Amino acid sequence: MSNGATTIEVDGHFGGFSTAGEFFNVQTDSLDMHIRWQQLAAMFAVEKPGHMDGMATRSLQFFDQTGAAALKSS
Repeated sequence: MSNGATTIEVDGHFGGFSTAGEFFNVQTDSLDMHIRWQQLAAMFAVEKPGHMDGMATRSLQFFDQTGAAALKSS
């Protein structure tokens, strides 16, 4: 995840999905995320060479209504 002040990289497993109020929740032993899904506007599937070994990496990248990066899942 990234915003103007912070970038965080987390290794975890998606699951434990639920909704509460404005949030779509992802809660497992390795992740605890609360996503304001109504703020998301676009998603792209991306494949590119990895920066460490050149092997292909795949990700889903989500952007908010202003075009700012909101979430990247590899």
